[in-house]
Amino acid sequence: MNSGDTLTESRRKTKRFGTIANLWPLCLVNLLGSVCWAGNAATSNYFAVQGPLYDGRPLPDSAIPRLQQLHGLGTLADFSFYYYRNRSPRGLAREIKARGFSWLCGYSSRTTPELVEAFHDEGMAFVLFLWGTIIYSPGTLSPPPPDSGKQVFVGGAQAPDANPVFYCPNSQEYVEWYRKMVHDQVHRVPADMIMMTESFLGEWGGPDATTYGCFCDSCRSRFLQVYPEETNLPDFQNPASPRYWKTNRVLYEKWITFRADSVKKFQQATYDAVIQELPNVAIAGNMLAIDDPQGISKVREYNAQDVNLLANAMPWDFFYLQAHFPDWLKISLDAEQHIRSYVPFLTAIRSNAPKLRVGVTTDSGSNMGMRRSLAWLHACALAAKQDGFSSFAPYEYSISRFIYEEPPTVIGIKPDGAGKKLEVIFSKRVDSSTAQNTSNYTLDSGSNPSQVQFDGGNIATLIFESWQRNRNASIRIVNVKDDWAGFWFKSHAGSGVQFQANTISPNTVLDFYIP
Repeated sequence: MNSGDTLTESRRKTKRFGTIANLWPLCLVNLLGSVCWAGNAATSNYFAVQGPLYDGRPLPDSAIPRLQQLHGLGTLADFSFYYYRNRSPRGLAREIKARGFSWLCGYSSRTTPELVEAFHDEGMAFVLFLWGTIIYSPGTLSPPPPDSGKQVFVGGAQAPDANPVFYCPNSQEYVEWYRKMVHDQVHRVPADMIMMTESFLGEWGGPDATTYGCFCDSCRSRFLQVYPEETNLPDFQNPASPRYWKTNRVLYEKWITFRADSVKKFQQATYDAVIQELPNVAIAGNMLAIDDPQGISKVREYNAQDVNLLANAMPWDFFYLQAHFPDWLKISLDAEQHIRSYVPFLTAIRSNAPKLRVGVTTDSGSNMGMRRSLAWLHACALAAKQDGFSSFAPYEYSISRFIYEEPPTVIGIKPDGAGKKLEVIFSKRVDSSTAQNTSNYTLDSGSNPSQVQFDGGNIATLIFESWQRNRNASIRIVNVKDDWAGFWFKSHAGSGVQFQANTISPNTVLDFYIP
C-alpha cells in the first residue's frame, strides 16, 4: 500500500494486535497520591473505563491491559536531558510510576530497550516519541537528516541548522531518511505505541511568520503537478503581483490545501510503513490545537494541519491534540479552561471518527515562568476526563515545577536479609555525594552501612557488616539532597536568585522487616 487512502477496515481488526502477549494484570495508580513500591497501590484513575474499552472495535483480550494504561495520565520524557542520563532504567520507571503516571512517551534517539522493559515491569505502557518535520537536537541523530531536506522559508532563506530544524514533508531525501530512521527505531525499541509529533509546516502567524514555508523546489514542482492550471506559487512579498496571497485568494486557498495534503501524506507514508512491518504496534495521530475562536481554520492555514484530513488519515488507535506554544507560554493558565478550549477540535475529530480515542498533551515548564505543579497537571487530567478526552500528558517530566520544589522522599524500600543489604528508592534523582554518604543512614541498632552502592539516579543500596535478621527494624535517613545539577533552570532570570537543592525531611524514619 502506498498511502493511507487505500487502507481497509481489516487494518483496524485484531491482526494488528495479535502478538501482544504475556501482558500483566491491569494496575491503575492513584493520581492524587504516591504509590509505595512495597505495596498499598490504589486502584482509582481519572480515566478508568467502564465497559468495553474499544467501543466495539474487535481486539484480543490479551491486548487490553497494556493499552488500557494509555487511558490515563501520562508524561513525556526527552532522554537527552541530564535528568535521565547515567541512571538505572528501573529506578526511573519506579520514580515516574510513583508520581501517578500510568504511561510514558519517550523521545527516540536515547530510548533503549532496557528503558522500555523497565516501564513494562512496572505495569506501564511505553509510547515511542518521534519528531516529524520539526526536529529537535538534530545532532543527536545518526546519520543526521540531509541538508537538502530543510524547508525554504518565505523570502528564500533555507531553514537554519538550529534547534529545532524545519524539514520539508515533500523532500524525497528527507522522506527517505525519515522512513529509515523510523524503521530503525521501531525495530530497536519494543514500544506499545508510536506517536509522531510536530509534523507541520511553518509556525503560528502564517505568512507573517519568519518561519513560514516551504518554498523548496520539491514543493514548487509538486504544487504545479497538482494544479497544472497554475504557473507559479503564491507571491508573499509583492502586493502588486497578480499572485499576491492577500488578493488572489483562489490561488492562496489552493496553496493552503496543498500544504495540508502534504503533511497528511507524510504521516500516511510513515505510518503505513510501520503498520506493514509491525502490525501489532498501536499508532497515534497528533496535531496542534489552540485556544482561538478560529483555531481549527487557523491551524490548517498557518501550520498545514487539517483536522478533517488527519482524523481520517490512518486507522489511529489514539489521536493527540498538542497545545500550541501561544497557549502554554501563558504564565497564568487555568487548567480547566486550558483543556476546555480544545473541545472544538475534539468535536471535529469525533465528527470524522466517532470512536477514536483522543488525548491532550501540553507543556509543563519549557519556560521558567510557566513551570507547572503536579496539582495543576492533575487538574488538567481531571478536566480532560470531564470534557470527554481519553488521555492527558505533559511535556517534559523533568522540567515541571515539582522537580524544583519538592524534597526527595522515599518511595520504596527492599531488605535482603541474607545479603545484609537494604535497597532504598527515592522519589527523584538525588545528589550522588549525599546519597553515598554512609553517615546519612542509621539503623535503629545505631549502625551505619559500611558501603552505599548508587545507581546514579534514585536507588541507593546500603550494605551492612552485620544486622539481626527475622525482626522488625527501622532506618533514619538525613541530609540526602536532590541533584541540583539536573535542574534545567538554575536561577530566576534577572533576579539573581539561585535555585537551591532540596533536602530530605530530617524526620524520615522508615520501618521494614529484615527477613
